Amino acid sequence: MVDPLPVSAIHPQAPEFLSANALFSAAIDLEQALAHMQRLWSFNVNGHWEHVESNAELGTPSGDLFTFKHADVVAMLTPVPGVVVPKKGQLPAHEFSVAMTFYVPMNNDDLHAPMEVRRRHRQVAAHTLMVQVEDVLMREESAVGVYREELGVVHPPLMVTTLADELTKGEAPLPLWVGIRTFQPDLTAGRTLGLNLFGHLDLEVRDSTHPAEEVYELLANVADYIVRSDAFLMPGQTLEYSHFGQLTLAQSVGLGDDAPLIRIGF
Repeated sequence: MVDPLPVSAIHPQAPEFLSANALFSAAIDLEQALAHMQRLWSFNVNGHWEHVESNAELGTPSGDLFTFKHADVVAMLTPVPGVVVPKKGQLPAHEFSVAMTFYVPMNNDDLHAPMEVRRRHRQVAAHTLMVQVEDVLMREESAVGVYREELGVVHPPLMVTTLADELTKGEAPLPLWVGIRTFQPDLTAGRTLGLNLFGHLDLEVRDSTHPAEEVYELLANVADYIVRSDAFLMPGQTLEYSHFGQLTLAQSVGLGDDAPLIRIGF
């Protein structure tokens, strides 16, 4: 059994915890859906329910919380009748959701590695379980998609179930973990969203003469390298990339959110 968490830890925001919302057109039986985890991912979900009262001071609503643990990752799931209201934009039509939070508690073994490396290892584990749970939930008949607020996207069911298979090959289902956007009003620009969850600054390209497809491929390849290794890119370094040679790295700031970034000269 997983020890109950304090009310303040119920579905907090990233990057301290990894959060998402599974959207549905009708209510689902959460435990019944999770029972398919054995068939799809070869492990059983053994969890427990607890009722959490609302806390006006912390801004947390009341609800029923289902908690389980797998491979050191704690998962907290809450069925929520009604509509999820995003901070920006509009979500696809839905009538029910499951709020999901995943995290890996610190342990003594983690103390032997640098802090950011420990964080990355924990986040890879949390992201892996998140995708496995998403895969199970998005096979429900009423599934609409998975909303990732920090990425500003909704991943459709087919995208989730298709990319989840990458885990069985030892690969990272990167589009489910890190968002990549490109813009091309004249010159090409691109940016990642979500690398901060892995303890690394997000990446950007600005004013590139390369087509959007090449900018996207560069950002995807570098993001995958960062997520799958203990490497860190720092301003002032250079990056060897394919036949393009040495690319310079510089400190930058996001145009829309003032977030610290690493700009790749491409």
